[in-house]
Amino acid sequence: MHWNQQSKKLANLVHQKPIKILDDVGFCIPEDKLLTRLTKAGFLVDIDTRMVKVSSDLLETA
Repeated sequence: MHWNQQSKKLANLVHQKPIKILDDVGFCIPEDKLLTRLTKAGFLVDIDTRMVKVSSDLLETA
């Protein structure tokens, strides 16, 4: 495989993995006000665990 093709594949992988982690796992937000704002903005928020998930669609529109 040509070096440029490998670079493109690696760049795509580096871009896609964080998106998958944000969509599957999410991140923790301890502040109640911010959780409320994120919920209103369309993020998937689990109030009990304080975890926020970001769908790939939401990332694309942001």
